[in-house]
Amino acid sequence: MQQSSGLRFLWSLTGLTLALWFAWPWGSELFKVPALVLVLSLAFRPAWAAAWAGSIGRWISRPKVQRGLTVLMVVQALLWILLILIRYYSFQVSVFDAGLHSNILYNLSQGEPLLSYYGVHFLADHFTPSFGLLSLLYLITPSIHWLMLAKGAAFLVCPLIFYRIICALELPHPKATALVVASYWVLFYNPLVSALEYQFQPSNLAPPFVLLAILFWLQRRWLGFWLCLVFVLGFKEHMGALWIGLGAMFFMKEDRRVLGLGLALGGVLAIYLIMFVAMPYFRLGLPPWSGLERVGPFADLLPKAWYLFWLLVPVGFLPLFDWRRALLFMPAVGVNLVSRLPTMYSSHYHYDDLGATLLLVASLLIWRDRREMILQRWGQLSLRLRRFLPPLLLALFIVQWPQSSLRRIQHDWPSAQQWALTEQIQKFTETYGHPRLAVQDDLGPHIEQRNIQVFRQYPEAPCDQKFKYPIAPDWEPEYLLLSPAVSSYGIADLPTCLRALEASDRFESIEGFEPLLVFKRLEEP
Repeated sequence: MQQSSGLRFLWSLTGLTLALWFAWPWGSELFKVPALVLVLSLAFRPAWAAAWAGSIGRWISRPKVQRGLTVLMVVQALLWILLILIRYYSFQVSVFDAGLHSNILYNLSQGEPLLSYYGVHFLADHFTPSFGLLSLLYLITPSIHWLMLAKGAAFLVCPLIFYRIICALELPHPKATALVVASYWVLFYNPLVSALEYQFQPSNLAPPFVLLAILFWLQRRWLGFWLCLVFVLGFKEHMGALWIGLGAMFFMKEDRRVLGLGLALGGVLAIYLIMFVAMPYFRLGLPPWSGLERVGPFADLLPKAWYLFWLLVPVGFLPLFDWRRALLFMPAVGVNLVSRLPTMYSSHYHYDDLGATLLLVASLLIWRDRREMILQRWGQLSLRLRRFLPPLLLALFIVQWPQSSLRRIQHDWPSAQQWALTEQIQKFTETYGHPRLAVQDDLGPHIEQRNIQVFRQYPEAPCDQKFKYPIAPDWEPEYLLLSPAVSSYGIADLPTCLRALEASDRFESIEGFEPLLVFKRLEEP
């Protein structure tokens, strides 16, 4: 009777923790209170803990529960897509992420392989020929929404491919295991959720093709395997890390020495040719604007160690049980570790889309290969360790949960002013067509055209006298589009800048677009 009451108590705490985390509108940390009570109860009531763990396994194995959880995962994935759209309409999407790539697709749909904001071939910035195929959708209607929908679809399909991988691995309870992986993918695993919610990078489209390559390898379907590997190289210049990881694992673990060595060398060669031959060729002699200056393998060693620690916590440190399988994800994660940019080893941006995907795959492979050994060693631990280690891992796992999609949608919902700004931008394009524009950073993604630049202010010069653009210093706009309702990134002092433009004899203010501020360049006398 007491154990039954304890089980109900633990399930109540579990449900309350999840409900507060997902939907509680006041404060994002309140869910940690019932979570703390749950962890302590599991640690100090071992009989309750055993009953709770067993009941979860039985519960998730029920067909009706699995169908319900599947619907929940689909809804959650759709909420992430909605969040990306909401952030677009609340002007939290910038030129130099999603806006830049949308501009590439627009220009490609017009027959020009141009990146307007830099004035160069689009492959000079990032090596993304596979991503360029999305330009076909811009022939239907030119809109950044295609990027967001493509990213959402790419992430939505991944749990389905994981299910096929789990079946190919012949893991027990494949549907339940796939649902656990799906919950990591769209709910709980911070590195992947951060990549999912980030505005856009071409590498965000790679995970389904990465997983398909793994699936084809397991099924020995070599044509599909090679097609996916080659296609993935076109999503960004570091994607050769997939080849290196697969090659190292094949060489050390699968007894496929020739294939493994060929893949690893092919990955190294691909990265070299892309970064030091192809991209410089398309830059036409211009210096690189993102290259070796970012490399710093010995910078911030402690933060990098913590980054690795938090990557491994949600998978129970499984890669430590088989370093040969861990070789699969090490090169992709290593790309982040050799950088000196803290954003790359923070798990709060898009940089883990490849590494975290391969980490989950490696963990599944290790669980298949080493499950009996791991359980045997677990049984050899002292009773005290077996009692306190699972609650500790659960506590660490819960601590790194990201904010839920519902909470973020609530926080980022566009204001009335932002909806009005969207309407005024559309009114401007309908009225004036496609003149040469210089726009404030967060306004750029809302305008699809070739002749466009980001407005940048020289700190030492008045706004109406001198501008700067990334690689087109002599380019002159016909109109400036600015607004105090969005971020003033790249403008030292927006209010002073606006006053200078209002008083300028080089620009005139165009009325009727509030809260959008439109300035027309006057002809030189």
